[in-house]
Amino acid sequence: MLPGGYIGEPHVTVPSGVMLGALTGETAVSNLSVHTEQVQAPGGEPASIAHVVGTLDAGTLQVFCTSLDELLESGATDVVVDLFETSYVNSTGLATLLKYNDAVRQREGRMAYARVPAKVLLVMRMLGFTTLFTVCDDIPGALAYISGADTTSPQEGEPEAAVAVDEPADPETAPPIEAHADPVADASPDVATDAPVPPPAEAPAADIPLNAVLDGLGEATQQEIGRAARSRRATHERFFATASAFEPGSKSRALMLCVGEAGGSSLLTPGTPSASGGGYFLRYRGKGIAVDPGRGFLATFAAAGGRLIDIDYVLVTRSTDRTAGDLGPIFDALHRFERTPKGEPKRVHLYLPAGAVAALSPVIALRGTPNVASVTTLHASGRTDGRWSNMHGLPGAHLTALPAYGCDVTSPDESVGLAFRFDVQGGSRTVVFTGETTVYPPLRMSDGSAKRDGDGRPVLDVDPSKALHERYPQEALSPDLLVAYAGTIDDHELQRLEADTVGATGLDAVSTPPESQRSEARVFGTDALGLRGLHLLLTGLAPRSIVVGELGIESADARVQIARALGEATGGQFVAPGDTAIACDITSGRFLCHASRRFEDAASIDCMAVEDDASSPFFRAGSRRTCVFEKPLPADDGAAAALRAFYEAIGESGLPAVLSGED
Repeated sequence: MLPGGYIGEPHVTVPSGVMLGALTGETAVSNLSVHTEQVQAPGGEPASIAHVVGTLDAGTLQVFCTSLDELLESGATDVVVDLFETSYVNSTGLATLLKYNDAVRQREGRMAYARVPAKVLLVMRMLGFTTLFTVCDDIPGALAYISGADTTSPQEGEPEAAVAVDEPADPETAPPIEAHADPVADASPDVATDAPVPPPAEAPAADIPLNAVLDGLGEATQQEIGRAARSRRATHERFFATASAFEPGSKSRALMLCVGEAGGSSLLTPGTPSASGGGYFLRYRGKGIAVDPGRGFLATFAAAGGRLIDIDYVLVTRSTDRTAGDLGPIFDALHRFERTPKGEPKRVHLYLPAGAVAALSPVIALRGTPNVASVTTLHASGRTDGRWSNMHGLPGAHLTALPAYGCDVTSPDESVGLAFRFDVQGGSRTVVFTGETTVYPPLRMSDGSAKRDGDGRPVLDVDPSKALHERYPQEALSPDLLVAYAGTIDDHELQRLEADTVGATGLDAVSTPPESQRSEARVFGTDALGLRGLHLLLTGLAPRSIVVGELGIESADARVQIARALGEATGGQFVAPGDTAIACDITSGRFLCHASRRFEDAASIDCMAVEDDASSPFFRAGSRRTCVFEKPLPADDGAAAALRAFYEAIGESGLPAVLSGED
């Protein structure tokens, strides 16, 4: 890796052998047709009818969605979907029917499904869909329903006929779903009859085999599952809302929020507990930037009150589960996200190292890139000075790639660091993310491979001129905020160094000793920055504010002590662990205080780990969280009370409301 960095031109990579026509849907022909017509409902209000003919499944879904989208975009609010000639509907089709029912309701309109074939209606009832949307026997009954007329009375001038309507039930009071057969007549609805049609007879509940599952669960378990399902749906609806969770006032700030759990960066090896990743969220001028969204990022971000609409940029420093594990879920969420307030698909800009671009090319291509505004490759180059590039569609935000000593798995630029420069009132602010890296590069053999010791670990090339911060461009030195990825701390870093060991490494010499004289004694972390690498980097960069994140599982419980020790060793700076809910106002350099719920000067605050015994909206009960308090630190019971008060204050609105507040 060499100094400086540059950012390639935006592009979308399509893997060889993939047909673009098939990807974009140009060649897809379905056996479904939709005919729409405009009519008058019984009350004289305009209504729309969509007649669906054929099969409704994953292969034909686009035809149905296009027709319904065009209908809604034309201004239709009350809609009847006629399924009389729909021969088959699979689970994807049913979910789509529910989606459009919800979309019409959000427009304060009504939707009804009419003349549903018996087999399709039976499946709807078995799966409980008739408790979620309205099903009518015929089109006149459906029109009467959407107009608000009495759906059980004959219409004026028409033959008397009873019209059965399945109304959506209140999810709070609805009884367990009962599936029953529906003897809908096969006769054509065009044939009139003067005799009333009797309502379908329901079989006794005891004769319905599927009810045996509910009987086995018991009422208490059913209620518990129901509460959890309603809670999940509420979280889902908040996350996919089309309005930002941030207040307009936050546009004047540059903010950074940690979205990850401490102790989530260790490699998954036998005997090591599975750990989630996390990541970071920046907000600048009303736009959201997700950095290194590792496994669990979206879940934590959503639980903290974030919304998909707030993610406009996704940047990855390395293609690993810890830094890119939620790229797939982000794509899936974007694919399911309906429309922005402007009626367009939600689109994001991707900034990825070469390895991540190669890994994601099939995903991007198979999606047809409807949600990807641009894909830009990040390179750490050999330029002496970093070259800043303007971020797409975000005036005042500039970016450059930094060198990182990561594994060269797919390309020499597989791992990078990031430096942002944000223009703010009265100047600019620089934020540096180290990415996953060691403080020195591996020592290379003549064939280019990494030299390893007797235990198979890489031997670092401890040449002071090759220290990571010495490779940074001038513009990235002394950043306003440094986010350092600590990684695992090796046990050899906990052993005190002797003078001869330090001398053999060349760290105390002006000139570096020849390779043959260098000691293989382990001083720094061989897979990550580690404890001593962090110390060396903080000393060399002299940042204004510091967040130490991505600590390994083995050191998670000591994260506050580690941060405090690093601060004391580097001149008494405030160092914050990169734990969830740690937030920094980049513009002022202040950190969010969980007691006052305001951003406070670093000199007046300190961190402590607090037992999270409250019903936290985004932390698991019983875990210990890093909280920021004003000095002097409170006692344990006072800290726990302050944390509970913090949760109560943010409520369902989550952290964005606090971060958006004015000082």
